[in-house]
Amino acid sequence: MQSIRGQALIRRLPVLLWAAAALLPAATDHQATARRFYEQGWFGGKAGIVDEVFAAEFLNHELRDPDLKARAEGRKLSRQAQKDLIRQQSAGARGRIDMQVSDGDRVVTRWRLIRPLTGWWERLVAARPAVEVVVVDILRFDAEGRIAEVWTHRDDQGVEEQMRLTGLYYFEGAVFGALLAWLVPRMLRRKTLWPGPPPGV
Repeated sequence: MQSIRGQALIRRLPVLLWAAAALLPAATDHQATARRFYEQGWFGGKAGIVDEVFAAEFLNHELRDPDLKARAEGRKLSRQAQKDLIRQQSAGARGRIDMQVSDGDRVVTRWRLIRPLTGWWERLVAARPAVEVVVVDILRFDAEGRIAEVWTHRDDQGVEEQMRLTGLYYFEGAVFGALLAWLVPRMLRRKTLWPGPPPGV
């Protein structure tokens, strides 16, 4: 009797597994969606992928946000804002995914983007044609399988170290200040009413 029941259970096992898979969150699907977003969006420059994988509005947590409340609770962004960011940052860039881990409705991705330096001054200071930006993102998916929340952790210190000095913008500021200190006195001397001793003296 027990043998018959065991055989019946074995025959029903595929159906039971299929039903369980249909009820549980598809973590592997979320991971595949996240990978498609990076490969087509950030690495491929196809900003239109945002319309397919993002919710109409999503929460974005940015560690550099000056508003501490917004940094913790997130800011509401639209798909258009994300598409604009991809178009701005991914032009001419290439990248790769280093690692992905999924847990329920969340996917953690460590990825890197190699961005070309387009300005001659950037290339001079960095002594290289491109910089590599390493990012760790946490993506939360909603019930419809779309990205509803993003936490971004970017290695800004690593970017500054690649710029050879303490950072391109600090170096630019120092050079610009020195240039002004040299140029302004000379311009003021040219506009002086009497460049030399007054007439008749």
